[in-house]
Amino acid sequence: MSVTFFGNVAAAWSQVDVSSDLEGIRLNRNMPGISAMVIKQGRIIAQGASGYRRIGSNTPLLVTDPINLGSCTKWMTATIAGRLVDRGVISWGTRVRDLFDNYQSFNSSFQNATLDQFLCHRAGVQQENTFDTNHWNQFLGQLNSTVPQLRRWVSNTVLTDAPEVTPGTYLYANQGYIVAATMLEIASGKDWETLVQDEIFTPIRMRTATLGQVFDNAVPPKAPVGHDLGSGTTLVPRLRMANNAEYHYKASAGAAGYVACTLQDWAKFLHVQATGNTNGYITSSTCAKLQQAYTGAGT
Repeated sequence: MSVTFFGNVAAAWSQVDVSSDLEGIRLNRNMPGISAMVIKQGRIIAQGASGYRRIGSNTPLLVTDPINLGSCTKWMTATIAGRLVDRGVISWGTRVRDLFDNYQSFNSSFQNATLDQFLCHRAGVQQENTFDTNHWNQFLGQLNSTVPQLRRWVSNTVLTDAPEVTPGTYLYANQGYIVAATMLEIASGKDWETLVQDEIFTPIRMRTATLGQVFDNAVPPKAPVGHDLGSGTTLVPRLRMANNAEYHYKASAGAAGYVACTLQDWAKFLHVQATGNTNGYITSSTCAKLQQAYTGAGT
């Protein structure tokens, strides 16, 4: 399916440049750079950028720069699930035991955990810091494996471990999204990388969308760099992961935080979600579910 009527988020005749407004916000908040775009009824009515791609560099941030979206990737993975639910490939209530042929080796608390629970961070599966502390070194030693095979290794590992919190309790967990992605892979017969292309990038025409780190360690950088707070309020540029670490990160957390694109293409995705119940991309029930607060397990 190709959603053509918003394939190009068009510029409005009266488009406003908000770069000067953003500059005030950037300076007030001590940001290296900030960009923004306003879309109304499928048209760009305002956009702008201010600042720099990296602290310590005078390379300007552009509104056309690709940016790593981080955990917004989770919304895409959940939308893939919704599209597959709409077609009857899987259901929100599909359980671990319905798809994993080795489910009997898993912790009993996870055998009946559902796709819905993993997507809503309610399955009780361990968070990323716990996984990295307990398993990262061993995981890096898994060589000569494809990304889907490594993703299955992560899923098997966290489903065998004890829950970090009581199932049904909220715990933000990237690895829960890896389990969800593995469930989608088993049900569809396609790896997550193919699914995100087929179900998100292609039909929405997100032509700049890619998987992986778009920035580098060079100065000036080729794309905007993420920053973290160091000691106090000091901003520290993130370093690009080494190839082996990135390859494994793609498997251990990619379905939770790996997509990059321009603001224009991100706006296309947001427009789909805002009009999803009318544009035919997803059904009204799936659109509503993706936007409603989680109400499972009596919460």
